[in-house]
Amino acid sequence: MKRRLSICLFSIFLISSCHTRPQVNVNVGINSNFSTQFRGVFDDDGYIATASDEGVYVLDKGKLRYVDIKSFNEATLANLNFADDNEIDAKCPENFKRYCEIADESFLQFYDNHIFYLARKMTVEGETNYSLIRLNPDGTNRELILQIKSSPYLLTITKGYVFYVDSFTEDVFVANLNTSDTQKITFPKNHKFITFKFSEEYLYLQTYDEANKTHHFYNYNFLTNEPTFIFSKDIQIIDGDRNNLLIYDIISWDPLLAEMKVVNQNMELVVELVDENRHLNYLDSDFIYTSSLQGPQRYVIYDYLGNIVYDIDALEGLKVSDFIRGVYSSMEASQIQGIISNYLFVVGGADDGIKYYLVDYKTGDWIEVFKSVSGIIDNG
Repeated sequence: MKRRLSICLFSIFLISSCHTRPQVNVNVGINSNFSTQFRGVFDDDGYIATASDEGVYVLDKGKLRYVDIKSFNEATLANLNFADDNEIDAKCPENFKRYCEIADESFLQFYDNHIFYLARKMTVEGETNYSLIRLNPDGTNRELILQIKSSPYLLTITKGYVFYVDSFTEDVFVANLNTSDTQKITFPKNHKFITFKFSEEYLYLQTYDEANKTHHFYNYNFLTNEPTFIFSKDIQIIDGDRNNLLIYDIISWDPLLAEMKVVNQNMELVVELVDENRHLNYLDSDFIYTSSLQGPQRYVIYDYLGNIVYDIDALEGLKVSDFIRGVYSSMEASQIQGIISNYLFVVGGADDGIKYYLVDYKTGDWIEVFKSVSGIIDNG
């Protein structure tokens, strides 16, 4: 009898274990000050990075690499490419027998004290599937969070949901990461989806009204799971926090003229920046971060009165690189890719490709990081 009871209890444990799925914290917003997938450096998404409070992660040809901002020690945490359960280099071998799975270098996000990445799996039968995978901060404990049937892009995780666009249909989807419930987000007729814009607590969806030739903005309501219309205005939202938005207020599209502003959530002016050759990147509760429209690169940081607080020149010896996109031409250093503590994360041009830097905006020091990462990027 005891043996029967033990077998029954063990069976119940197995059944419950099979149905236990990883849970995601729905109260966590996005780290809007480190989102390189929306601030690309290279053509065809040559690299992707994300950050925790302690360090920066880079996905380099399927290898997850990490640098700590206190010690600047670097480590390769994991290889995320597999074929038939064996680790492989960046490309699938021609003779795999069952499957080949590659880390897609279009998405990497640190969220809820975990690293999330997109895996693309090809089977020997010719099928291709996509999965959202979660890792511990040290690169261990791979967990399947969500399977995605289509080829997604513009992925963004916030408040326990992932938002993405289907590459083929251009439809916009939102999926609950705790239930896998996936819904298509619909917009009025003639409203073409443009992109996601986000702040720490909000996610905005921008559409273009082809009939009336204007832009509309929606705020995604996480209680009703529906987009809520907020305003129609020709602006571009660049970044935001809990209180304010960093925007270009468009005066003219042809030629392109715009005012650089910080506004509150009610679109009321907080401060306007009037300096020339400025490109908006980020804001936080203390500062507004900008880079140059055209070279030479110069990072200027403002306070909320519009005063320049920090002014950092590009490191001497950097090379103008075709891999680094400026607004008007190639640059020797990128716009600000992310902010972590008192460091700007940027990419600089070099003879052998590119180099990664943490720039202390208080001292102006440039610290090269990720020295083991591939310098030459394959954009093909």
